[in-house]
Amino acid sequence: MGRSLGCGRSLVGRDLQVRQSVPTGSLAEEDLHLVLHLLPRERLFERVRVGEGAFPCWALVPGRTVGSDLESFHIEQENILNSLESLNSIASSDRLVDELKLREMDNAQLRTRILQLEKDRLDKVPFDAAKEITRLNNNLIQLEKARDELTVQNFALKSRLSEVTSKIHDPAATYQINRDSLNPRDTEKLKNGDHEKLKNGDHDKLKNGDDPDVVKIPRKATYKVPNETVKLRMLSTEFSNKEEEYRRRISDLEIEVKNLQNEGSRQQAQAVRQLEERLERSTQLVEAGKKCLAAKEEEYNMLKLDLETLNQENKRLKETLNDLILRQKEVEGVVVQKGVLEERLTRLQEETRVLAEDFNRERVLRKKYYNLVEEMKGKIRVFCRIRPVSESEGKKGGQVVVSAEDQFTLTHNTQRGVKSFLFDRVFQPYEDQDAVFEDTNALIQSAVDGFNVTIMAYGQTGSGKTYTMLGSEAQPGIAPRAFRRLFHLIDKGRARCDVQVSAYMMELYNDKLIDLLKPMGRVENERLDIKRDKKGSVHVQGATVRTVSSAEELSRAFQDGLTNRHTASTNMNVESSRSHLLIVICLTATSKQTGSVMKGKLTLVDLAGSERVSKSGASAEQLREANSINKSLSALGDVISALSSESSFVPYRNSKLTMLLHDSLGGNAKTLVFVNVSPTAYNSDETLVSLMYASRIKQITNNISKNADNKEISRLKAIISKLKKGEDIDEASP
Repeated sequence: MGRSLGCGRSLVGRDLQVRQSVPTGSLAEEDLHLVLHLLPRERLFERVRVGEGAFPCWALVPGRTVGSDLESFHIEQENILNSLESLNSIASSDRLVDELKLREMDNAQLRTRILQLEKDRLDKVPFDAAKEITRLNNNLIQLEKARDELTVQNFALKSRLSEVTSKIHDPAATYQINRDSLNPRDTEKLKNGDHEKLKNGDHDKLKNGDDPDVVKIPRKATYKVPNETVKLRMLSTEFSNKEEEYRRRISDLEIEVKNLQNEGSRQQAQAVRQLEERLERSTQLVEAGKKCLAAKEEEYNMLKLDLETLNQENKRLKETLNDLILRQKEVEGVVVQKGVLEERLTRLQEETRVLAEDFNRERVLRKKYYNLVEEMKGKIRVFCRIRPVSESEGKKGGQVVVSAEDQFTLTHNTQRGVKSFLFDRVFQPYEDQDAVFEDTNALIQSAVDGFNVTIMAYGQTGSGKTYTMLGSEAQPGIAPRAFRRLFHLIDKGRARCDVQVSAYMMELYNDKLIDLLKPMGRVENERLDIKRDKKGSVHVQGATVRTVSSAEELSRAFQDGLTNRHTASTNMNVESSRSHLLIVICLTATSKQTGSVMKGKLTLVDLAGSERVSKSGASAEQLREANSINKSLSALGDVISALSSESSFVPYRNSKLTMLLHDSLGGNAKTLVFVNVSPTAYNSDETLVSLMYASRIKQITNNISKNADNKEISRLKAIISKLKKGEDIDEASP
């Protein structure tokens, strides 16, 4: 039995030790286990006190008494109460300390956030935002006060917990168990026969008890438990109620602190948003103000400029007024001098008549000397014109490699270095058609005076040859201007001679001559032959010749011929000429005084441009045209090379183009050649070839002669020409 009692106590002790060894983190479960173990022991003490039941068999073992057992239970109860006290104290204090730490951390974060907002926004927000910052500071002070109140409440709870602990310890210290001896009757009963009954009955009660792990003491004990147990139970109940109340208060405080924290955070966030909105509005107002100020400044500057303009205008008007006053005085002086001037006018009129006679004599001498100078030059003149950079050239290779140093020198920057070329005139890209014709119209006078004159444009396709020769409606080229200049000179000399003007217009397309002025009903395949007279002048036999009497008629005939010319669009030029164009104007001037006849010829040539098929993107038909153009230009290059090298043989008959230009290149004509070039690197190779040909052309010398015959000789030649053609002779004609 002693071993059983020891086993029971050891089980209780181990259970208590296990309960006490549980960490303080799970406080609710620890309190529940302690109360469950405490209640069976209280019921055991109550049964011992009222004397219910009987002691088990192990209660009568020698050397052990009921009082000692009760003492051990009392000690265990005190240990349990101490454990409960310590656990509750630790739980309450730890919770409050943790809660205070959390509140302090939140307050520190809020304080840091407010300081940061004050630092970042105080200098940027408007003056009215100071109220919001003051309100946030007040909220912070209130939160700190709440923290202090929680600290005081924590201290009060700790004090209250100490009081409860002292109340628990006082009854435990005075708790004593009265040790009364057993009644002799009960002892005898136990000795005689009830021992087996107690053993069996009480042992069954132990098996069927509330707590099988705790050994229950029979209530038939003689010793009585004092009333302190009831007090202890009441104190335990009061302690539990206080603990529950404190837990509720702590929970309420936690909720209140959390609400205050949320409210403070919400108000703070709302205040920050309001401040940011006000800052944004203020920024917008400042920007609007700046824009308004800038507009006002601009308006001020404009008004200032207007004022300066008005002042200048006022100053100018004052100067004009002063000038008018001075002029008025001058007019008054002129009126005074009128009589004197009239006398001088009579004298000057006589002098003018004499000067007019002298001027006429000098004009004749000027023409003579001018023709002598032109005849002395002899060589073909070459003008170079640089075309402006086009949009397509700018995309393909817009670097400019051709430039003019002065009016006579052109430089070309090639891959092998810079090359210079010298010409009679170099036209810059910015120079217009007026400047080009200004240096050209002197040759028109030579044609009127009876010389053969040729003006020819040469160069790569798309380099501006047709624009130079024909021009546009807004900017006429050399041909339209030559027509007007020609009839202007004829009209000025009608008092001295009669001039008859005729013209024909041809194109060389695919090495075939085509009459552009052919009437509609004429046979298309009529043969056109290239002939030369005894003086070397070239004309086309069988061509349609139109007689014109004014620049307008000549321009109309010219436009009729242009409508029949072959053109096409290529990658290099939208309106690329696919043929060589020749405009021949024949002049026959008969002197009214001497009857001498002078025959002049003005030939305007617009050559088709040389092209590379890889660049022009020519189609099948255009490819055939390009081959024909390049072939004729190659023959022209051979003629130029032969003439420039003074070769004994010049291959004029290799191409119809060179046959047509026989009198212009190495013949008796005054020839001017325009070489048109592109300034960009994309066409650098073609430009270099054109410049080299132009340099060779400049070395060619023509044998210039005047076409003058007697009137009778000219008449007889005309009759012979008509007889050869089979035409009727008008006997009445002179």
